Amino acid sequence: MKNRMCFPLLVTLILLFSLFPASLTSTASLPLEGHLAPDFTVPLLHGDFLSLQDFKGTPVIINFWATWCPPCRVEMPILQDFYDKQDVIRLIAISSGESLNTVASFIKTNGYTFPIGLDSSTRVSRDYLIRFLPTTFLLDAEGIIRQKHIGILTEEIVEGWLQEYAPSAN
Repeated sequence: MKNRMCFPLLVTLILLFSLFPASLTSTASLPLEGHLAPDFTVPLLHGDFLSLQDFKGTPVIINFWATWCPPCRVEMPILQDFYDKQDVIRLIAISSGESLNTVASFIKTNGYTFPIGLDSSTRVSRDYLIRFLPTTFLLDAEGIIRQKHIGILTEEIVEGWLQEYAPSAN
């Protein structure tokens, strides 16, 4: 009697675990602080491609944003200033879910010069579990996520990151 009751439970558990691949239960590629950042390759505004692997050995800020997002628009000048005044921490701004024309027009109108990646399909945004814009990640030189910030970056936040992860830049 016990065996008859255990068998269906066992079969159900086996089926459930087989439906979930190991990648869903592993935190190795999830965008969590203390874990390796998921790799990606995105097209840039001017036709080239940018890969996170291109920045191995260098701290990186990855900023997810959109042109329609008011807080994103507020922080863009802060990002531009940060990009202009130092070259130790690299900056990648990834436009989430928008077309090349929309993003290119916004960037040209506002004169931003830092690298803009296009995530029109939102694949990279989904890999990074982006739910709110702007969302920004700070990666150390080994590609480990050290900070995740949801909301507007301030000058104080980016200055703190610069002091902590690139003290020689000050």
